[in-house]
Amino acid sequence: MNAFRRIDRVTLLENAVRWQIAERERKVREKEASRVRYMQALRQDFAVRTPILRAAIERAEGPYQALLTSSEWARTLAALSIGRSTPLTAIDVPVEAALRLWALSFGHFVILTRRVHYMAPVATILKVEGTLSPVITWWKEGRSSPQEPGSPLISLSDRMAAYGTVLDLCLLLRRGRLLPVVQSAYLRRVGGSPLRRIYRLIVSHKV
Repeated sequence: MNAFRRIDRVTLLENAVRWQIAERERKVREKEASRVRYMQALRQDFAVRTPILRAAIERAEGPYQALLTSSEWARTLAALSIGRSTPLTAIDVPVEAALRLWALSFGHFVILTRRVHYMAPVATILKVEGTLSPVITWWKEGRSSPQEPGSPLISLSDRMAAYGTVLDLCLLLRRGRLLPVVQSAYLRRVGGSPLRRIYRLIVSHKV
């Protein structure tokens, strides 16, 4: 008689089911352990970044307020509003290349948004009005609009993803480089022409 036929199939089935359950529970434990390790690493990184971001925000607040009342800001908005029915009140600031579906709008309102994919609705990750100081509250507590108590909560991982963009904005403001960077980005977008070529075209039209 075939040895396989002598095996009690019910016993075999019971053992297979128990093995499947044990394997499923093992994978769940491994996944949970991996999640715990990830969150621990994330919180450690969060603790390291918090004082850096706080200092950057404090140093950028003065330049931010000064920029919004400067003639250069008014001239930039006026230039970008040419041909529009409604004048611009904010400008788009370039974000990190890795954040392809993210966008940063800068002005009296500073708004950072993202899409999960191109067809998805826009989600607000950060929104502050008239001051950068609430950004540290956003960072610590996770409210998308820290000046609005009932605003949606943003996950720690999304805040960590936004950290580089927010820090870069603060550094550009403190160094007085925000408007030059934005102006250069808009100029590159106009026909894809390099800045020197655009400059030559402008000069030639003046002659």
